[in-house]
Amino acid sequence: MFRPYLNISYDGGQTWRFLSLDFGGDNSVNRIAFHPTDPERWIVGGSGVVATSADNGYTWDTQKVSDAIWYFAEYDNVNSDIVYMAGRLDKTLHVMCSADGGKTWSVPQTEPMKKSSTENVYDLKQYGDKLLFYTESDIYEISKAELLVLATSVQGITVATPEESSDIYDLQGRRINAKPQKGVYIQNGKKIVLP
Repeated sequence: MFRPYLNISYDGGQTWRFLSLDFGGDNSVNRIAFHPTDPERWIVGGSGVVATSADNGYTWDTQKVSDAIWYFAEYDNVNSDIVYMAGRLDKTLHVMCSADGGKTWSVPQTEPMKKSSTENVYDLKQYGDKLLFYTESDIYEISKAELLVLATSVQGITVATPEESSDIYDLQGRRINAKPQKGVYIQNGKKIVLP
């Protein structure tokens, strides 16, 4: 019933190239996200799959991620290596995060939707440290930091001192160059609390 394809123009719309994507089965191409600083990098979702291109849409790498239908992809507005995906499965909003530009993905976080099983996700927006998801029945809000923790496979919380490693990151995935203040950080793949 569905055929995943793109029509791409590389000359301002004078000519068009038909490109069929190998998503498998009945599928479709949903909203494409374009990398904010590297126009060669694109990412798109489909039914149970995510596809990435590093060459301006000429070739695509497709990976199976979950059974959800992924409608929206969005690069983080602070750290463009972080990508968010929003979709649905039955009556549930699904959201996942990648901390490496779309190579690997977190386990999706889910939120029950208030309407029927055909309710769609209509938009994904960033607002400060939150993501907002717009559906037919409501607006859902999820913390970027929560998703990033899932994407970086952070395991547990420990109390540590900053001298243990020179690589300390804030919860948005930004490397801390100066001595960090008191708070929660990521160090060596684990969440730490600096007293």
